[in-house]
Amino acid sequence: MTESGTRVQTFGRKLYTLLEEQPRDTPAEIFFDRLSVALVIAGLLVGAMLTVKDLAPHYRLLEWIAGIILATIALEYGVRVWVAGFDPDDRYAASIERVRFAFKPINFIDVVAVVCGVYGIVFNNRQVMLLGLSVRLLRIFAFSQADDLILAALRRAWPFFKSALTIWSITIVFATIFIYWFEKDAQPDKYSDVFQAFYWSVVTFTSTGYGDMSPVTVGGKIFTCLYMLSVAALVLGLPIGVFTVGFMEEVQSKLRRRDTPDPDSLS
Repeated sequence: MTESGTRVQTFGRKLYTLLEEQPRDTPAEIFFDRLSVALVIAGLLVGAMLTVKDLAPHYRLLEWIAGIILATIALEYGVRVWVAGFDPDDRYAASIERVRFAFKPINFIDVVAVVCGVYGIVFNNRQVMLLGLSVRLLRIFAFSQADDLILAALRRAWPFFKSALTIWSITIVFATIFIYWFEKDAQPDKYSDVFQAFYWSVVTFTSTGYGDMSPVTVGGKIFTCLYMLSVAALVLGLPIGVFTVGFMEEVQSKLRRRDTPDPDSLS
């Protein structure tokens, strides 16, 4: 390797350490992550301000600021893709590692943000621009490493969740059929078919209850009470509890790994 190639390799490794290496515990890494989060918040704030009609005289300035933020996001994404080829633990060639990194969903969010933002600026569509600046909120998962914790907790609880999904599906289907049977004659405009009843079943299942569809028959009201109690006590409560336990176990495991000294450092 030539001297210039060695310098590029050294620079790339240092930049990789700053941007991607885990855990993020050095002052420089923490500062850069906080700067990235600040950029996300600034973009969201600018996008929101572009929807305030009283700020219309300042739209041009805000669009310029949004353009600078989008350019910074694009630059950061490009640099992250480039340094992905300098991962010391990579299993593939540098070019393949860069492609893998570029299309990883949590990283590809930056591309979506930039495309939506540029489209919004060029075609004066502030809704699309706001969408682009807002979608980057998901990147905070990467900065906080919460995505790894959540995925690990889901893997722990997945055997139970498979059973829970089966129970959820059966519960929603049965609720759909019963509420349709109780309400179709009393409210033919709202419960005109099974698909309308399915909408009610899903909304009630999630404890949202918009109020646009509600039972009026005695049988429908009794069934709804039983449905909501069973959902709250059995269908939703247990899976949430299992996931919480799995999440806390992952947090404790991560803390133990962090506090355990590296054997190589003791030798």
